[in-house]
Amino acid sequence: NFLDECCELDSSYIAKSGEVYNEYRIFCTRTGEYIRSTTDFYTALDLSGFERNRNMKGVFIKGLRIKSDFMREE
Repeated sequence: NFLDECCELDSSYIAKSGEVYNEYRIFCTRTGEYIRSTTDFYTALDLSGFERNRNMKGVFIKGLRIKSDFMREE
């Protein structure tokens, strides 16, 4: 549900992994869903075909980004 409601998917998108997980936690709190641990969350993303890459600026997830209107709701 989080990916469908809160993320835009495209192979050209990237997002900071920590920001994605933070938005996921907020989403789960709002909807009453179980919050996976970071390990479970990133494993589920890996199994869904998303890649995580590290560079000098941090760890990024390739293939998604947080919907900008969702981020403004905080």
